[in-house]
Amino acid sequence: MEAKKNNISVLMLPWLAHGHISPFLELAKKLTNRNFHIYMCSTPINLSSIKKNVTKKYSQSIELVELHLPSLPNLPPHYHTTNGLPPQLMNTLKTAFENASPNFSKILQTLDPDLVIYDYNQPWAADSASSVNIPAVQFLTFGAAVVSLAIHMSDDTEEKFPFPEIYLHEYEMLSLKEAVKEAPGNKYSFDEAIRLSRDIILVKTCRDFEGKYIDYLSNLVSKKIVPVGSLVQESIAQDDHDEEIMQWLDKKEKCSTVFVSFGSEYFLSKEDIFAVARGLERSKVNFIWVIRFPQGESISIQDALPEGYLERVGERGMVIKGWAPQATILQHPSIGGFVSHCGWSSFMESMKFGVPIIAMPMHIDQPMNARLVEYIRMGVEAARDEDGKLQSEEIANTIRKVLVEESGEDVRNKAKELSEKMNAKGDEEIDGVVEELAKKHTISVLMLPWQAHGHINPFLELAKKLASKNFHIYLCSTPVNLNSIKKRVSEKYSQSIELIELHLPSLPDLPPHYHTTNGLPPHLMNTLKTAFELASPNFSKILQTLHPDLVIHDYNQPWVTDSASSMNIPAVQFPTFSATVVALAIHMSENTDEKFPFPEIYLREHEMISLKKDIDEVPSKKFPYDEAIKRSHDIILVKTCRDFEGKYIDYLSNLTSKKIVPVGSLVQESMDQDDYEEIAQWLDKKDKSSTVFVSFGSEYFLSKEEILAVAQGLELSKVNFIWVIRFSQGESISIQDALPEGYLERVGERGMVIKGWAPQATILQHPSIGGFVSHCGWSSFMESMKFGVPIIAMPMHIDQPMNARLVEYIGVGVEAAKDEDGKLQSEEIAKAIREVLVEENGEDVRKKAKELSEKMNAKGDEEIDGLIMGAQVTEHGTSNLSVVMFPWLAYGHISPFLNVAKKLADRGFLIYLCSTPINLKSTIKKIPEKYSESIQLIELHLPELPELPPHYHTTNGLPPHLNHTLKKALKMSKPNFSKILENLKPDLVIYDVLQQWTERVANEQNIPAVRLLTFGAAVLSYFLNLVKKPGVEFPFPAIYLRKIEQVKFGEMIAKSAKDQEPDDDDQTADGTTQIALMCTSRIIEAKYIDFISELSNMKVVPVGPPVQDLITNDVDDKELMDWLGTKDENSTVFVSFGSEYFLSKEDMEEVAFGLELSNVDFIWVARFPKGEEQNLEDALPKGFLERIRERGRVLDKFAPQLRILNHKSTGGFISHCGWNSVMESIHFGVPIIAMPMHFDQPMNARLIVQLGVAVEIVRDDDGKIHRGEITETLKDVITEKTRENLRAKMRDISKNLKSIRGEEMDTAAQELIQFCKITYGHISPFLNVAKKLADRGFLIYLCSTPINLKSSIKKIPEKYADSIQLIELHLPELPELPPHYLTTNGLPPHLNHTLKKALKMSKPNLSKILQNLKPDLVIYDIMQQWAEHVANEQNIPAVRLLTFSAAVTSYFVNLVKKPGVEFPFPDIYLRKIEQVKLGENVGRIC
Repeated sequence: MEAKKNNISVLMLPWLAHGHISPFLELAKKLTNRNFHIYMCSTPINLSSIKKNVTKKYSQSIELVELHLPSLPNLPPHYHTTNGLPPQLMNTLKTAFENASPNFSKILQTLDPDLVIYDYNQPWAADSASSVNIPAVQFLTFGAAVVSLAIHMSDDTEEKFPFPEIYLHEYEMLSLKEAVKEAPGNKYSFDEAIRLSRDIILVKTCRDFEGKYIDYLSNLVSKKIVPVGSLVQESIAQDDHDEEIMQWLDKKEKCSTVFVSFGSEYFLSKEDIFAVARGLERSKVNFIWVIRFPQGESISIQDALPEGYLERVGERGMVIKGWAPQATILQHPSIGGFVSHCGWSSFMESMKFGVPIIAMPMHIDQPMNARLVEYIRMGVEAARDEDGKLQSEEIANTIRKVLVEESGEDVRNKAKELSEKMNAKGDEEIDGVVEELAKKHTISVLMLPWQAHGHINPFLELAKKLASKNFHIYLCSTPVNLNSIKKRVSEKYSQSIELIELHLPSLPDLPPHYHTTNGLPPHLMNTLKTAFELASPNFSKILQTLHPDLVIHDYNQPWVTDSASSMNIPAVQFPTFSATVVALAIHMSENTDEKFPFPEIYLREHEMISLKKDIDEVPSKKFPYDEAIKRSHDIILVKTCRDFEGKYIDYLSNLTSKKIVPVGSLVQESMDQDDYEEIAQWLDKKDKSSTVFVSFGSEYFLSKEEILAVAQGLELSKVNFIWVIRFSQGESISIQDALPEGYLERVGERGMVIKGWAPQATILQHPSIGGFVSHCGWSSFMESMKFGVPIIAMPMHIDQPMNARLVEYIGVGVEAAKDEDGKLQSEEIAKAIREVLVEENGEDVRKKAKELSEKMNAKGDEEIDGLIMGAQVTEHGTSNLSVVMFPWLAYGHISPFLNVAKKLADRGFLIYLCSTPINLKSTIKKIPEKYSESIQLIELHLPELPELPPHYHTTNGLPPHLNHTLKKALKMSKPNFSKILENLKPDLVIYDVLQQWTERVANEQNIPAVRLLTFGAAVLSYFLNLVKKPGVEFPFPAIYLRKIEQVKFGEMIAKSAKDQEPDDDDQTADGTTQIALMCTSRIIEAKYIDFISELSNMKVVPVGPPVQDLITNDVDDKELMDWLGTKDENSTVFVSFGSEYFLSKEDMEEVAFGLELSNVDFIWVARFPKGEEQNLEDALPKGFLERIRERGRVLDKFAPQLRILNHKSTGGFISHCGWNSVMESIHFGVPIIAMPMHFDQPMNARLIVQLGVAVEIVRDDDGKIHRGEITETLKDVITEKTRENLRAKMRDISKNLKSIRGEEMDTAAQELIQFCKITYGHISPFLNVAKKLADRGFLIYLCSTPINLKSSIKKIPEKYADSIQLIELHLPELPELPPHYLTTNGLPPHLNHTLKKALKMSKPNLSKILQNLKPDLVIYDIMQQWAEHVANEQNIPAVRLLTFSAAVTSYFVNLVKKPGVEFPFPDIYLRKIEQVKLGENVGRIC
């Protein structure tokens, strides 16, 4: 059987310098380890020098591809590299490289890679890739600090770089400007190369020390910055030259020697060489110095150095000409410092190996890297003179400080600490890179569990989870095991999970029915293990046949990894034990004297003896577990949850140096069990939580003595029980013989004893089960947790005692005490059972088990999703849907629409944002360059009204009395909007709730439409409750309106009703859409979202808070931001009441005096309606501006709200509580002083007070604000104790919101894609089947009404132009059913029956169509059963296509065919209200 292999191919094009090629090559190696295929492209001379670095391991996965530069007279081929290039030829090389663009294009066409990764200065490479539809991503080999400073400087902003630790001296700035000036071609090629990078930019760095620079760079370029780690070159085999260096170093003491090198592209001047030489000589420290000269300069070491130098330094120094193995030298224990130019690769190597730096930067990025070295305290910079000249005394002093003197101890420690941190992370960053780069594809996985049902079961459950997420699984085991699990691979998984037989070799005492641990006599266990290992050649053959993308294997199979590795297939271990047990086992195997760091997990003496006996009996020469762990590819899967094993997971990761990925509980699905009926009937008679289930797993058989102890314990407990007893195969023992005499008679109906097997998961779910007497096998533990059943722990061997300790530690059970020899005691068993099920002191255990169960079940498949991010590296699903977005004409609505537009564009949607010219004029500058193709602005022209000139076609500054006129004008623009839709033909319209008419306009053209609600769920739910349930109290008392607010709200509703025109839509109506998007998050408004759905039968899909991108380079804001920068942290309050509310004279005075009396610094935005602008001095109290002086700023125009809220000086926000402002404040963690004005604002204010992130200013009974209240509240939030509580809560919520912002938008995008698919709920599946049949040679005629076919035609790809033909069916004309209603899309519900009637009346027309076409078959919808008669009349066979699920059909058929008989699948049911509605629908149809 052939399994499809889906390697991702990447073409890499680094700049022609070894300092760039080297990290590209290391990234290539990291990616090939994760199933990528790399083409490394460079000039022949560069490839010739790196060939030896592509070892045999990578020979198949990294191909070297030659790029030939055009011939230039002064640039022969040996100069097609920067290595040894004379400096005057550098720009010539850059020009030649750029002129090689046509050759690069040919390479792209030949190789057709999935992705291009290019360097900092090659926008032409991205252009070439784009021209053949290949995505291109930039990879910067500099640090994030350097790149962000370079971009900051290139923006010509006067604003200071926000990180003062990174700066340039005057002489460095001159040198940099000279280098930029001399660069050939377009001086903006760097900016252009950044702009063209697809969505992300890779940067060679780590978050640990460049986190803040990464985030700033991301803001600057509006792209996600993905750190790729250090990418330090692997050490390679040494030649004789290297051997001589190593021998010299071996003679030096630890950390006594300094390595000196200035990189491959910088050549020291004679003067510099002398300064370095004297500095090294004066330092009295051992050194190894690499000196390089440009190609063509024949200078000897002796001539380059001061006279007699080598003789004077003698054995203390080694000077090498040309090249030395830098990474290998830095790893040598004698190296204690690195005199470096601070090239970024050298910086990273130094950090990787924990070597402190003596920084001597030369040019370009190096001075900035040197500043970073000092800032993170892993080195010291050697000071230069004012002209930037090196000084030998400073060099000597700095070397001695770093290597020898006590004052350098801190630097040495810090370098070591950073190295340990970096190395501990391993390839964590690369995993992130892979997640970003890899495209979604089906991954085939071969799974090989150990031959025990306790292992096979979790493997099978994991297989099901992965299969449901687009993986193809081969589950491999012995025939006897596969035979027993066949029935558990249901029809649902029959295509995605294949069972593969593994045949063990024939051994005389191990016949095939013993090729499982199930019922295996204990003395044959090691024989089975031996046979399993000997099956390695058979397993290799399976691998060769299937060639899967991945192998997942069990704990004791290092031979599996070897077989997979020999075929370049990654193998990942999945031990089915707990993280606790695996961590303790590894800790013990390392023979360390150090105690296990979690004292709650321990083994008693008798348990330790038993465990050692088990290990000693393992057939291999050495216990294979450690080996299997070591060989697992990058990650280890563990059947557990972070909720209760977090700290053990982290410790295990430290022990193994691998990422531990929890996969959840993997509890077996319940199935139809023939033998469960009798058990269920017995359990049904028992009271809730009154019965204990007793089972010791499939691999442990109780001794006679243990059976008696358990039996007596159960009898003494007086508790109901169901007990499964197992005996090994071949032992013919009856239950009566195994139990004490007369036992079954004595316990009577109180107990049930089962021999062999019982459906454990099903029993544990039964409501009568209140406890589980368990051996604490890990699968049993997890099942118990899943179903909330507390455990009576009776561990037997191997991992079980440690699991039992965990049970007690997390408080979900009690262990039944044994005697000193580890013998079971019946009294202790009875006591533990009664404590867990009956006694008052077991209440905590019962509660804890229930609580953990709820937590675990609430997470769903969260862990599996985490696993898939590790195993199946994907970009988020993209869509090519085109969407018209149509917000209300207010900035407070346009802004969240634009925010959602960007997020959808990030996910592949094409957005048309439609508004008036005046609104679009201000919107365009908020759209970053990256969206220039994916977000297009569409002008909507309103009709001319004398009182509404074009500058009033926005609410911004609109006089309040013109609000209704603007709404009227917008509605009158319906014909214009309709034309826009006709021209654009979008797949979807997203509109504002304030123009409900949009939906009808869209539906007339068969375009589905969805609302985007720009306010909070609390507000909408309050309003809907008022409308839908008049007189019924709102169920969330924290959200309310005060009396005066109710009056104002009533007036507003009355005014709105008065302004309403006869054909205006009801904005509270449910409409015809099934979903509505809302600018909120379940993190803060879950209960209100659910209540809306309950009230409106509409699914609310949160898209996250409406927070715009932060724009930090607006020169107009400079003076204000500089002023804010002079204020203390959290000392200043920002005051703004939005763009649509204007304070009265009275309110303005109260706010002014409140601010003045508070003595708090402030920025206040005071706005006036257009045409009513006032001088601030006149609007404010007399002398106000003079009195407050530098304490405040009052603005009468726009202020950069986001920048102000993001500033560290801002400690509070006096806000009207418009929803956008609320969300922005939460996003930036700024506490709110709530001063709501009207509309939704009072309810928003109540919500944020309830969330604990705001304090509301108290008004009087008439709704008036008073200066005293403003003053006191302001002082409380900015300077008093309240502020800490508010800020702490604000930080928590902000953090939680940010953690899921991508997830909510991903969900929303998928909902929209799905919505567009199902809007034409019957036509879409018919079209889908039509395409599949056409693929198989069928000729299809798709027949529907003209309006439906109009929308269907754009869903038919060009390839089906001949095989799928659209046939118009004309319905008879009915006065109440105009042509645009000849579809269910947007059809008013009361016309549904009329449409069905019209369709049936079209029978003669369908008959004519059949006569003309003479098809071989008719496929019709169940809704028009009459179509079959029409076809049969012409002797044409006809079949139905059901467009709904089998579950629904079977439920309905059962209802009709078997009235009164219960549906046999209880998980499919209707609630009472749903049954009533179904009855009404059926009645109406009848």
